[in-house]
Amino acid sequence: MNINNQIDVSVIVPIYKVEDYLSRCVDSIVNQTYKNIEIILVDDGSPDLCGKICDDYSLKYSRIRVIHKTNGGLSDARNYGLAAARGKFILFVDSDDYIDLDAIERMVLLAKENTLDIICGDSYRTIVNNSNSTVNRTKLFGGTVEKKVCTGEEYLVECINKKKYSVAVWTRMYSTDLIKTNDLYFKKDLLHEDEIWTPRVLLAAKRVGYIKMPFYHYLIRNNSITQIENRKKHVLDVLGTCNELEAEYNNRPISESNKRILKDYLARLYINTSTFGKYENNFYTKVIEKKFPLKNAYFLKTRIESLVFAVSPRLYRYIKQKLSKC
Repeated sequence: MNINNQIDVSVIVPIYKVEDYLSRCVDSIVNQTYKNIEIILVDDGSPDLCGKICDDYSLKYSRIRVIHKTNGGLSDARNYGLAAARGKFILFVDSDDYIDLDAIERMVLLAKENTLDIICGDSYRTIVNNSNSTVNRTKLFGGTVEKKVCTGEEYLVECINKKKYSVAVWTRMYSTDLIKTNDLYFKKDLLHEDEIWTPRVLLAAKRVGYIKMPFYHYLIRNNSITQIENRKKHVLDVLGTCNELEAEYNNRPISESNKRILKDYLARLYINTSTFGKYENNFYTKVIEKKFPLKNAYFLKTRIESLVFAVSPRLYRYIKQKLSKC
């Protein structure tokens, strides 16, 4: 800690049923080259040995605090961590992932040099099989122009335009004041929670910077939260997110040109729900509003896809699946 006992970064780790991966995650944070941090491990009622592993780490390292709570889901666990955070900045790390050892040092340096609200970086996505062997590894971009400082609105639109937009909350470090002053907590019991939280926090930010650094390692497992088979809830939650953000964009002081781009993204997100898992026509046709993508589509490609979707979501799904195999 520094002489004023001001913590620079609070690292929040929501934890549930990851006993085989948790130590790698925590070790990557404990061993950071930047030391003025606190680590908040939120045991979300995990039924395995995660709670004990967390307590063992807290006995060994004074910078680690553990919160034990009843299971409430990822968003609830993140909110508990936010409420307890004392650092100037917040970094989220999912408990089956890990970060590079110099990640926080480089992000804090950029933040202090440029007085940033949000610092963005890149990541690696790794798909593993049941034996935990790597099947595929892909670099994911989290920004566009290195060391350029812009508003959150400019950054969000530029990333969407250049197809480098990541909704994942763990691709960025955030000013704690930005989150708490704007009451930007996570919506509970929501799948794809990042889809609604990320644009909200970016639009609230005045100074956003990007460092061209793949600092985060995102692991995809067969039994992770995002891989569960409750596809109906996935569809309903994303459709609800699209409707909420559309209303929010209409009421925010966003430039008309930027608003069209943001709403075009929503149109694409909306029609993409037809590709989620097993398709159930009776359920899907009852919950969608075919006019939503049509009224929000802006770019030609999106308008064409929205027209196909309006004719038949099943046909759109079929075409997308065929094209993905080409």
